[in-house]
Amino acid sequence: MQAILSPILNLLHAVILPHLGEAQTTGWLGLPAAAVPWVIFGLRAVDQTISTIRTLVTVQGERRLAWILGFLQSFLFISAVAGVLQSLTQPANLVAYAAGYAAGQVLGITLENRMARGHSVLRIISATKGQAVGDALRLQGWGVTELPGQGLEGTVGVVLCTVPRKTIPAAKSTILGIDASAFITVQHVFLLGGGWRP
Repeated sequence: MQAILSPILNLLHAVILPHLGEAQTTGWLGLPAAAVPWVIFGLRAVDQTISTIRTLVTVQGERRLAWILGFLQSFLFISAVAGVLQSLTQPANLVAYAAGYAAGQVLGITLENRMARGHSVLRIISATKGQAVGDALRLQGWGVTELPGQGLEGTVGVVLCTVPRKTIPAAKSTILGIDASAFITVQHVFLLGGGWRP
């Protein structure tokens, strides 16, 4: 593990550690005590970010990418745990571990939303403008299926629209531009085959 982390440690020793002054070393990777919580935080944040993305690519059936991300995640996880276990009496290390976990969750979700891999099905229920919503979505180039539905106050239009996840905001804008009171839900889906492909 020391050999794999040596480029990172060299960077720490050359750039960051001179600014920390003559700090007491902890024995864990030869780092000064003041640097250990920051390294633990960084390892845990990256580990958890990878974990969030790995879970999503696993659900999408991408085995190779899931394997690579799983390997990286577990390596970073065990590195962070080693840092915490090396000095359990240091509360800053425990706080850094927990804060890294929480930050990694947020970073992972943010990164995954920006990547927006895969497809989604929008379910739109419109009391009076279902056909107009369907026509507008077709003009945007998305696949649309219209169904009749029965609501509390009578017949409604049910529109199913398959879109790439990155285009959900544009589709929502199109829908609400036609029927501001439309009920919209989103379900992320895994395309198996056939039908219209965006």
